Amino acid sequence: MAKKRHPRARVLGKRAENYKHKLKILRLALGSFDARRYDTALASKPRSDSARRARKQALDRVSRTYARLKPYVDRGVKFVRVKDPKRFESLRRVVGVVRFKRMRAVPVPTQAKRLTVKFDRTGRPTISEDGVKQKIFLFPHVPRSRVIHERDGSRRLLDAQEDAVSMLKDMLPSMPEGFYILMTRHHFLIPYVAEKDRLEKQIRTLYNKYEGTPELLKIFVGVRYITDSEEEVLRIKKELSSERERLKGARRRARIGARLKEIIAMDKQLKSGKPLSRGQISRRARITGRR
Repeated sequence: MAKKRHPRARVLGKRAENYKHKLKILRLALGSFDARRYDTALASKPRSDSARRARKQALDRVSRTYARLKPYVDRGVKFVRVKDPKRFESLRRVVGVVRFKRMRAVPVPTQAKRLTVKFDRTGRPTISEDGVKQKIFLFPHVPRSRVIHERDGSRRLLDAQEDAVSMLKDMLPSMPEGFYILMTRHHFLIPYVAEKDRLEKQIRTLYNKYEGTPELLKIFVGVRYITDSEEEVLRIKKELSSERERLKGARRRARIGARLKEIIAMDKQLKSGKPLSRGQISRRARITGRR
C-alpha cells in the first residue's frame, strides 16, 4: 500500500513547481538567472541560519522580478532573441516592454503558431503571425497636454484627448480600410473594435468614459488593423470578451491570495503569543467575518 503523503508535503511541492515555472520564464527573458545557485536554493533544505537567509533571498528575487515581468508573459507570448543591440531595442519599443537588467529576449504577445520578426534597413521590425503581417500604427508620442504655437504668434492648449485625435488624423491617410482595435502600452488590446472612419469617435468615447483615470492616457499608444471581414470581427470580439473575463478572474484570485497571506501572518502572530493591534483585529474581522 502506497504511503500517504502529508498535506504539507503537497503544499511544498506546489510551491516548488511554482518557483520552477517562474525561474524558467525568467531564464528565457533575462540573462541574470542562469546561476546554479537558484537551482540549489530551490532544491535545498538548509539547516543553518545563513543558508536559510541565502535561500530566502534567492527565491525572493525570483518572485520580485517575475512580478515585474508577469504583465508581459501572462498571455500567449513567444520570446524573440535579436543579436544586434539597436534592433533589439527597436523591437522592445514596438512590443512595449520595459527595459530589464540583462534582458536577452523580447516577449512578443501572440496567439499564432508561427511568429516571424524581420527588420528593414532602418532597423524597424515587422511582425508576422502565421504569414500575415501585423499592421500596427503607433502614435509618435504618448498623448499628453501640450502648448501649440500658432503662426500668428498666439498659443493654445491642446489636451491629451485632442492630442491623440490629432495624431490619429495624421496617420489615417496611410491606414487601409477595415476594422481596428485600440492598443495600450503593453500591446494589450482594448476590447473595442471600430471601423477606420469611426476611430476618432471611439477614442473620444473612451477618454470621456475614463476621464477621471489619467493613467489610461499614458498607456494608450495607437491602433492595430485586424481585418476587413465582419465575420472575423465577431470572432475577435468573442475572444476579447473571454480574455477580459480571464483577466478579471486573475485579478480576483490575486486579491484573495493577498488576503489569505495576511490572515495566515496574523494567525502565526496569535499562535506565537503576540497580541494583535486594534487595526489588525478590525481588518481580520472584515476579511474573515470573525474576531
